Amino acid sequence: MDVDSDASALDTDEQSSISEYVGAGAEMDNVSSKAQISFLHLQMELIRSLGIKATPVFHEAFAVILSSVAWAQRELDVANDELEALATEQTGDDSQATEDSDADNDSDMDDAQSYVSDDEDMDVAVAVGKKSARGDIEHRKSVAREIRQLAIKCITRMFVLEPPNFSFAPYMQCIYEVAIDPRIDNLASENTQNSSALLLLLKSWTLTPKYYPYLVDYNPLTFPMLLDILVAPKVQSSVVSLVLGILQMFLDYDPQVAVHKYELSAESAEAYGVLVKGMIQRHISRILSHMRTCFSNSNLNSATTATQSGGSGNLVMHQIHILSRVAEYATEETQDAKALLDLLLPTLKRPGSVVPARTKGDVLNIML
Repeated sequence: MDVDSDASALDTDEQSSISEYVGAGAEMDNVSSKAQISFLHLQMELIRSLGIKATPVFHEAFAVILSSVAWAQRELDVANDELEALATEQTGDDSQATEDSDADNDSDMDDAQSYVSDDEDMDVAVAVGKKSARGDIEHRKSVAREIRQLAIKCITRMFVLEPPNFSFAPYMQCIYEVAIDPRIDNLASENTQNSSALLLLLKSWTLTPKYYPYLVDYNPLTFPMLLDILVAPKVQSSVVSLVLGILQMFLDYDPQVAVHKYELSAESAEAYGVLVKGMIQRHISRILSHMRTCFSNSNLNSATTATQSGGSGNLVMHQIHILSRVAEYATEETQDAKALLDLLLPTLKRPGSVVPARTKGDVLNIML
């Protein structure tokens, strides 16, 4: 789907050249990490201070920002390879030490003892050197992570502005190549404790229907991996709430409302509605399965009693409301849907002070 009316601002050849430039990140090899961090902080402050007025510099800034992400990701990949090689070498050294020890047992002990002191000194020096090398690698990783995080935050701020005269479409393939695709498989594990910069970028694509295709058109794994955060081990309720909020944005989409709220043409609003409906329907089984896990993890019976004082009860009510909307897309009975009903039916017996009437209405809608 063509998202922005001015998406043709850069033709196919120019988009390709941008992708190659950013993918290599070669220009950043001659720029210090300190300079990159300073530039990214400056860019964030520029966007914060000027808002929409900063739009004219977006085209130039994007090339640098995306190159920084590509450079940082490449540095992280190299550092991880080096750490793996270091660990393998350490394992090999330990094995060799064991073999040497066994060999010494078969040699003349008087000759062996004459080398003990030198060998110990050498072992200490090697160990110190490897520890120092590991520390240098970890430092490089830390700096690369900081640059990647700052760059993604800059990109997110650009999307949050919703600039009316700027098209993100020519840069979307690059954004996926350098910022999303390398981390998509770890999206759930990286967002268990707090919302990462990458997750907040994905959330920004629910701000306006014009952004909706960005979650669908470039990598088919983006939306399902986003849903998988809901069932990640030890995921925090604040992260679950954020992902549920993203899901609710799609479920609550109404083409007629969108025409006025987002100043869309009726045709565009309907087209985005078709996109949303298709996205939900393709993943309805996954959503139901994950919602079932969410309810189990939330301990529904105890959580509903916490509603009056906030906390987990509010999250459960949010889950029930979302499930009532998801039910509209369920065309056939599934084992997950039956299990959810078993979990939800007891809420109808709770007093209104614990489970509000609106929530009970949502449960009834699910049953119907």
